[in-house]
Amino acid sequence: FKLVMVNLLNNAIKYSYESSNIKIQSFIKQDKVFVSVMDQGIGLPKNIDEIFNLQNNISRSGTSEEKGVGIGLYLCKDFLSIMGEEITAENRKPR
Repeated sequence: FKLVMVNLLNNAIKYSYESSNIKIQSFIKQDKVFVSVMDQGIGLPKNIDEIFNLQNNISRSGTSEEKGVGIGLYLCKDFLSIMGEEITAENRKPR
């Protein structure tokens, strides 16, 4: 779980603009723990499911041209699946 959280936070930092906010929240609902990482970055691709698919291996540069290999979220999904958990993602417009 720690590896998943580190990857999610690193991605939030990598794809956020300088001086923007990153918000991490957790809550319990029906005996499940939900964790949310929200940033004010460049957003996700239109087909969000591709970010969890190793076959598509989407890799985009960060807001300061940081490089990645495009497998971090796939590994997060795989690790969580092994633990019997799941991960989802969504784009949200700023309020």
